[in-house]
Amino acid sequence: MNASPTYLTAAEYRLILLSALESNDIDRSTAVKLVDSRWPVDVSGALSEAAGRGIQLDLSDVRAWLASGGAETLEPADVLFLESGVDSLLEWAIACHRGEPTIAAEIRSRAPGLLEALEAREAAPWN
Repeated sequence: MNASPTYLTAAEYRLILLSALESNDIDRSTAVKLVDSRWPVDVSGALSEAAGRGIQLDLSDVRAWLASGGAETLEPADVLFLESGVDSLLEWAIACHRGEPTIAAEIRSRAPGLLEALEAREAAPWN
C-alpha cells in the first residue's frame, strides 16, 4: 500500500448508505433496516465493505489477517464477519501496509465537506 490511506469509518459509511437510499425515496425506517440488516457478511461481503470504505483488499490479505490473530487454520470462506470484524481487518491492513486505496478513500480525503454535510443532515430533526 502506498501512504496510509484514510478510510471511511463504519459510522461515516452508514451515513452515506442511508443518504443514498433516502435520495431514492426510501423512507428512513426502511433505509435503516436495510443498512443494518447487511450483517453478518461472508468474506466477499467483507471485501466489498472494505472497498466501499476505502481499501481494496483480497483473499491473501484476509488469510494474513486471520493468521495474525492465531486463526491460520480457518479458511476465509468459513468466516462470517460482523461490522467490528471488518473494522479490525481495516485497522490491521493500515498497520501492515496492506491493500490499495479505492476511490472512496480519495473522495474522503478530497471532499471532507461532504461528510460534514451528511453529518449535519443526520443531526437535523426528521419531519
